[in-house]
Amino acid sequence: LETDLDKKLDLRLELARLVGIVEERGGRLDALRANLEDRPGHEASIDAVAQLLAQKGAHRQLADLLESQAQRLEGNGETGRASKLWAKFAGVAERDTKEIERAIAGHRRVVALSPTSESLRALARLNLERGQSAQAVPWLESLLGTVPASERMLVVQQLAKAHLSANQSDRAIAAIEVNLDDKAPAIELRTLLAELYRKADLWEPLARHLTRSLPLVRSDEKLAREFAREAVQLYLTKLGSPAAAIPALETALALDPTDKELR
Repeated sequence: LETDLDKKLDLRLELARLVGIVEERGGRLDALRANLEDRPGHEASIDAVAQLLAQKGAHRQLADLLESQAQRLEGNGETGRASKLWAKFAGVAERDTKEIERAIAGHRRVVALSPTSESLRALARLNLERGQSAQAVPWLESLLGTVPASERMLVVQQLAKAHLSANQSDRAIAAIEVNLDDKAPAIELRTLLAELYRKADLWEPLARHLTRSLPLVRSDEKLAREFAREAVQLYLTKLGSPAAAIPALETALALDPTDKELR
């Protein structure tokens, strides 16, 4: 009777025979490439090739293959599948082959075919990292339309800082003004806008912004007190509008009833 050991030996012989056949015909990589020739973008074959080439450290070869496959799918009108391969290609180009230009090109194809927040973020980040702040701006502006409300203020802050890095403080101010609402505290963003108004000597917008922000920064009593006091001083000294100072004055006194200077 055939024992379990005999079966195991026979199975190993058969496996060795099959591996020999595969090697004779060009090996695993050629077999997988043949699959991709017959069916471009075949997911299982792509994954197998990626694993094989990564194990060999052949990252440039993998990037080239992914780029070629993405191009073929795009040429065939399969934009959804092409977009996913472009994203995979961009990741390999940035992470493994350190080819930032190719990574940017890959993410640009994703955005052109089927925009994702991941590729928009990557495009903004890659341009910022190489000191090209102005080029990051349009990607951040597009990203604003894709992120959930909970992330919007963070993206607005990144957008404003990109404008500032490009020496465009007026655009930084506009970006914050357009996107800042009366719902989110966004303390860091409100503080940044106040700083920008001060540097530009925009006293009326500054006083209005400080007063408008008071209900949202009350959790930070020190900041709320500073905002209120500054708004009051602006309306009284620089703008000559005592009546407009009343809301800020009331808030300042509520936060610090002992403030003799404001009484």
